[in-house]
Amino acid sequence: MLKREEMFIVKYLINCSLSGLMPIIEGKAYKDSAIYTDYFNSYDGLVDYVYKKHYRVKHSKNEFAKGNDHINGIEDLGLCKVILSKFRGINKNKFHFHLK
Repeated sequence: MLKREEMFIVKYLINCSLSGLMPIIEGKAYKDSAIYTDYFNSYDGLVDYVYKKHYRVKHSKNEFAKGNDHINGIEDLGLCKVILSKFRGINKNKFHFHLK
């Protein structure tokens, strides 16, 4: 998930490993971009792919920001899980309609 100004880019992924994420990250981020993530294991190794500016926050330790480093700009989209849970599953081909 990526936020640029007030626009979100959301991708439905079956493979959430680093190998599944890298084509998307490489398609959206410049090599000298700063990447901000949480500690989801799949982000391990981003620095091995040229992204030397990889900053992480550890929510499990009640860490939500390190100085100016945070990922709170995209946290609101996480509410879609709560809102969409009432449907008890959504067809992946129609998911984007629900996000709109």
